Amino acid sequence: MSQFSPTPFGPGLSPTDISQVANDNFYRVGDSINNIDNTNLSTITGELGGAWKSWTPTYNNLTVGNGTVKARYTQIGKTVIARFSFVCGSTSSIGGMVRVSYPVTPNADIYIDDFPVGYGTILNSATILYPAFCMDDNSLGVNICLYGTSGNYGEASATNSAFTFGTADRISVYFIYEAA
Repeated sequence: MSQFSPTPFGPGLSPTDISQVANDNFYRVGDSINNIDNTNLSTITGELGGAWKSWTPTYNNLTVGNGTVKARYTQIGKTVIARFSFVCGSTSSIGGMVRVSYPVTPNADIYIDDFPVGYGTILNSATILYPAFCMDDNSLGVNICLYGTSGNYGEASATNSAFTFGTADRISVYFIYEAA
């Protein structure tokens, strides 16, 4: 039995007749695929998926005080994936709708018909977990929303929350969006 040998190369051509093309990024069919130029992947580090990096967000209506913030993101081409976590301390406070800045400038067209850009949870004193979601605020940042006192979903705030934020309460969200 003979080995399978595809011949989509035209009359009289074989896989060994195909030379390097496209800036040395592709090789003959017979070569192994281990020499692809990663600099053309357009990521933070040139590696598929990029490296996760920390960022220091700015906030609206959130005073960190002695609370803890963890904010990390990665970028794959123009796709940005970010995680944000805030644990309230005894001197932390939430005074209205919480908004967190983006780690990378978003595409101006990010706002599309109230479509959520992310999801997460809000934990009340390690006992009750509330679902949360993130909405774009006209490219200014991400508004964090949760189940409110009115029985509807709305902004996470001191007045709309189903509970009063206090020590050890936590907001944990992720969001995905297109960079500018």
